[in-house]
Amino acid sequence: MIRRQFAKTHPTRHVPTRVTWIVGAASAAVAGFLPIGEAAELTDIGILPAFVVVCAAVIVLRYRQPDLPRTFRTPWMPVMPAVGIVLKRGAGAVAVGTVGTATPPSPVRPRPRRG
Repeated sequence: MIRRQFAKTHPTRHVPTRVTWIVGAASAAVAGFLPIGEAAELTDIGILPAFVVVCAAVIVLRYRQPDLPRTFRTPWMPVMPAVGIVLKRGAGAVAVGTVGTATPPSPVRPRPRRG
């Protein structure tokens, strides 16, 4: 799924440092060249689906692998992750403009051309 060079983890921290640096540098480059509004919209559109995937994974793992060691308990399982999925999907729909609009239209009108 992911190339071995990118999947390599740090020996003591056990996190994928190489891919973290690559994604961080790419994100910084994009943020440096885009207007802040566009960068914020891209961030919203990218993070909302990630939250939906995490909420769904909590439900799936709880039922498919119930014997996994858990460091914390999810309150009101599976209601809370399901509510998270519904709310994040709704927020994502609003962010991309499929339900209503994410921002109101600009009141600024283009200037008429001279001549």
